[in-house]
Amino acid sequence: MSGSNDTARTARNYTRADLAQVDPAVLQVDAAARLCGMCRQEWDRLWKSERAPQPIRHNGPRSKPRWSADELRAWIAWGQPPLAQWRKIWSEMLSKGTWATPRLVYLHEVPHAS
Repeated sequence: MSGSNDTARTARNYTRADLAQVDPAVLQVDAAARLCGMCRQEWDRLWKSERAPQPIRHNGPRSKPRWSADELRAWIAWGQPPLAQWRKIWSEMLSKGTWATPRLVYLHEVPHAS
């Protein structure tokens, strides 16, 4: 019984560098916040106000929010653009299959929000 508490305690103590090594497909709220370098309350405000990538809800709107680790890493690599702009960038990255390899981008290549 205490083993499960130890596991939970260890998971909460991940640093940003640790999360870069652990690559789950989806992250829960606390892990998503840590990956983005902020506390859970700050992360909740950001995504609930639609200023960050939105969660994936596998079982409908009442399921717990989870985020794509790949999408969050790419969002960070692109400088955390506003959501409207990010959706265009992410969609284009997915269609080109370039989401896993962020690269330097010239300003004229970045789609701008209308």
